[in-house]
Amino acid sequence: MVAYASITLRVPPGHSGYEGRSHSLWFCDAHDAGVFRWYETAFMISPVIPESRRFNPFALKPGQDAYGAVSKTMARYQVAWPFTPIDQGEEQDFVERWMERFADAAQGKLYPPRHMPELNVKGSWRHC
Repeated sequence: MVAYASITLRVPPGHSGYEGRSHSLWFCDAHDAGVFRWYETAFMISPVIPESRRFNPFALKPGQDAYGAVSKTMARYQVAWPFTPIDQGEEQDFVERWMERFADAAQGKLYPPRHMPELNVKGSWRHC
């Protein structure tokens, strides 16, 4: 891990308390050792933990919680969005995905994901 950031979309909470979503942006070597690039990912609470959050999925900064989520062990948090590269010149999918989310939020149509993880996350990062 060299650098990190996050992107957050916050909406006024509705009757469910949902306030939006946030994703982590990590500059790391998630796919190939020593090959660093920006990745988008997000996290969720493990289904066995009786807890919910106002943001779903949510960003985590590098640290014990995030490292537990990407480890091979059971942890409180799990990866909810696959480690998706954001390469310079090829960031169109990332931009379009977030523009759609911002448009949904502006129209009052941003809802929690129907299922988590939203996409298949298996194999989207290398285990150290």
